[in-house]
Amino acid sequence: MTTHSYIYELDPGSKKFKCPKCGQKRFVRYINKYGRYLPFDYGRCDREERCGYFRSPSGNIVAKAYPIPQKPKISTVPSHFMESTLKAYERNTFVRYLETLPDWDRDIAVSTALRYKLGTSKNGWAIFWQVDQEDRVRTGKMMRYNEDGRRCKEGYSQDWVHTKLRLANYELVQCFFGLHLIGNTGPIGLVESEKTAVIASHYLPDFRWIASGGLHGITEFKMRSLAGRKVIMFPDVGAYDSWKKKADELSVFFDVTVSDLLERNTSKHHAGLDLADFLVKKAKAKTYEHVKNDNNVDSENLFSFDDQRAANGFNPWTGEVFDHRGYPADWDLIGDTEQVA
Repeated sequence: MTTHSYIYELDPGSKKFKCPKCGQKRFVRYINKYGRYLPFDYGRCDREERCGYFRSPSGNIVAKAYPIPQKPKISTVPSHFMESTLKAYERNTFVRYLETLPDWDRDIAVSTALRYKLGTSKNGWAIFWQVDQEDRVRTGKMMRYNEDGRRCKEGYSQDWVHTKLRLANYELVQCFFGLHLIGNTGPIGLVESEKTAVIASHYLPDFRWIASGGLHGITEFKMRSLAGRKVIMFPDVGAYDSWKKKADELSVFFDVTVSDLLERNTSKHHAGLDLADFLVKKAKAKTYEHVKNDNNVDSENLFSFDDQRAANGFNPWTGEVFDHRGYPADWDLIGDTEQVA
């Protein structure tokens, strides 16, 4: 069963703008469901006979409504499981790596880990808990890191906490990692990996750093928690075009742009390098401060809906694609031998 909700409509107020065709101040612009205007050329001139300019977000066909599934049940993990892992950082290989970074020490590494609610598994893996703005623990992603801060690529190296706990009737609805830290003010820096968000939070504290958890981890549903905030995406090298396209789609709803910082400062030979790599390198030379104001983008505001479905599972509310195991489709193969705590 679905309910119908307007995603965009002509501004019901009395405000008029200059028409992009005839120049008369008779142009009614489209707004989205958050009350923000769409790009200037989307609207209708009310001089229908003398001008007739009209452009809707879906071409020249008026978009009445878009079917949206009912709000999903958000399953959670009892918070005491998370609390029991916020310790033992001396054997957490990721936290130990943080201690070795320029301008870091043990106190900074531990305080940052606690702020992000970074857990430690029985075998010393990092647990990146996903905690939303209501302090609900959605789940935790367990990841095995080497001492050099690189994620282990061989064998069993990542898993979900909720899978390990075998929670009954659990339905995964993810949120951004670090969402509980965004507060009410300040620009939000959105990166791909949890590791990058943690590291960037120290070097560029003026941003509220969150992570999508994967290349395709940015969806309209997850972005709703950022409505009304300025969001700047920092894609990994090689992912700029993909994230730029996603930002163009989302810009109808949200104040989101994409930084080309890494694209301008690296080459194709650096594919996979992320903002954390860049900041650590710059930190050694004390030249990372300029990044905080970098927002050199030229974003076109476009939007389109994609109704594709995945054979092994698609959540139409959150937009996430899952494989036959029930894991995000872009994850590595996962084993089943790690313990949570």
